[in-house]
Amino acid sequence: MTKPPDTRPYELALLRGIFDPQAARDTVQAGNTKLFSDEVARSMYSAFLKLHFDRVPVTEDAIRLEMATSSDVPDEAVSATLLEVMDLPVPSHPKRLIDGLASLRKRALLHELREYLDTPEAIKGSMAGAIAKINEFTHTAHTLSSAGKVETLWDTMQRIMEREGPSRVWEVGLGDYLNRH
Repeated sequence: MTKPPDTRPYELALLRGIFDPQAARDTVQAGNTKLFSDEVARSMYSAFLKLHFDRVPVTEDAIRLEMATSSDVPDEAVSATLLEVMDLPVPSHPKRLIDGLASLRKRALLHELREYLDTPEAIKGSMAGAIAKINEFTHTAHTLSSAGKVETLWDTMQRIMEREGPSRVWEVGLGDYLNRH
């Protein structure tokens, strides 16, 4: 299986939008911290959310100050990331960028889950450990897409086991075809 693409460039592009009022409104409506795999980018997005909801203008200095007081990210890393971010153009469609980034993050999370399930630790461990990892994946993937009620693997299994009546079996319709040839 191939490794999924690095999401950091997309994360930085999304961060560029936080400094533009219209892009920031779109970003705050559709984005969340689970979109970010990079620790500095995630902390910067959290700082943006705090400033935005406190109705403080989002500037480079405001982000630096907020991150200095609320995160453990070194100042050098914040400055380097801000330089990268400010060199990018403002995204014209932040919601599309968020959708694409969410899709990439889900693929990356699925890749991590598959890698974990192939490890000797997962194979020798209890089923509860594997289910916990799968539930963590489904919860995070749900958070990224924000559609409907979160249902863990355990919930799905319980729902299936509690069904009353016979199970429905769907005929595929190939039996007659295969018998004739």
